[in-house]
Amino acid sequence: MHAFILALCFTSASAATLDLETGAELAEAQALDATSAAFDLRRMEISQRSTDLNWSPNVSLNASGQGSLGRTFSEQLGTNITEPVASMSASVTASMPLYQGGALSAQRDAAEAQVQAAQQDQQQTVLDLRWLVADWLLQIEQNSDQVLVYQAALEADRALLAQVEIQVEGGKRTKADLYAQQAVVSGRLASLASADQALQEAQLSLLSLLRVQEQEGWDFEAPPQLPQQGEASALIGQALAQRPNLQAAEEQLQVALAQERAAKGGYRPSLSLGAGSSTAWLSSNPDPIADQLEGQNRNWASVDLRVPLLDGGVRRATVDTASVAVQEAQLAQQRWVDQVSLSIRVLLAEQEAAQAYLQASVAAAESASQAVSVLELRYGQGAETLVSLTQARSALVDAELQRAWAEGALQRVRYQLAWTTGALLT
Repeated sequence: MHAFILALCFTSASAATLDLETGAELAEAQALDATSAAFDLRRMEISQRSTDLNWSPNVSLNASGQGSLGRTFSEQLGTNITEPVASMSASVTASMPLYQGGALSAQRDAAEAQVQAAQQDQQQTVLDLRWLVADWLLQIEQNSDQVLVYQAALEADRALLAQVEIQVEGGKRTKADLYAQQAVVSGRLASLASADQALQEAQLSLLSLLRVQEQEGWDFEAPPQLPQQGEASALIGQALAQRPNLQAAEEQLQVALAQERAAKGGYRPSLSLGAGSSTAWLSSNPDPIADQLEGQNRNWASVDLRVPLLDGGVRRATVDTASVAVQEAQLAQQRWVDQVSLSIRVLLAEQEAAQAYLQASVAAAESASQAVSVLELRYGQGAETLVSLTQARSALVDAELQRAWAEGALQRVRYQLAWTTGALLT
């Protein structure tokens, strides 16, 4: 496979190199998917802290005051029998759960598993972005190889055109050969322009994925070649051990199991500890405020036991819902395992086919090159027609394009396998 370093528009000594590692770092820092995954992880961490606080004491301050502003005058007594009255009361209460039927412990386990799942989802996003960067770099490499093939063909066609022009001037060839070769050169220029446009579009697509503002002055470097992948069973085991979204599916199952335990905790008694202190003041009381507050002070402590008896089936519905969620999580996990296992087997078959196709295309390119060499020699001696030579050169260009495509396709399958197993993260 041709190694390549192609600039988007033009290169300079200070051009930055965009390889797989650089592209992956840019994607992780700037791609929208990476930002979204980071936000999801942050949200799960906040939720976990909130769940942990359920074990903390709950302390509250309650204060209230009221007053009457009107007076009531008694004509019989000739005096006010009621005066404006103000009153105030305040209390501090505290409570702390001691046992909630295992629900709090299960909720904490669920929150921890949710954080672990979010971390794995974030790693999966990083893995997906690395695959996208690698895929675009491989596409750029394929397009650059096509450009090189067309450039080489154009140089050969122009050289032949110069040769035909000399032969026409010498009367050895007709002008029909000259016109035919000029048409070949024009067609080759059009093919080169189309290949160059496809190359630039692939480069722009990669820069757009990375959200790079400066789109000039980049050197695109092909990702390193990967070796032949191994057996299906080994690759499936590797995927089960390290592919992040499979780990996330396992964590989601643990979340569902913990939430089921929390729901079942509603059947068990709960125990909590409470304490408080209160006081009050009344304006109509002639005692000083300090004496009233001290005299009205009440302190208490309590141990609260709650035993669930009947709730109309609410707890049963909650447990049934949680049990269904567990079954759904198990199905989702198995679905991911089956999908990854099937993908690995399909990709291994594609790898074998791509390897065979590459060998055939290399042999075809060598045969086409030899045929062109022979026909060029015969054409120079006047023993062959321009049509035969042109057809042979077209066949050579097609064979070189197929070889370039086959090389890229083989590496793409191997990178897709590395993405599927999770090995692309390492």
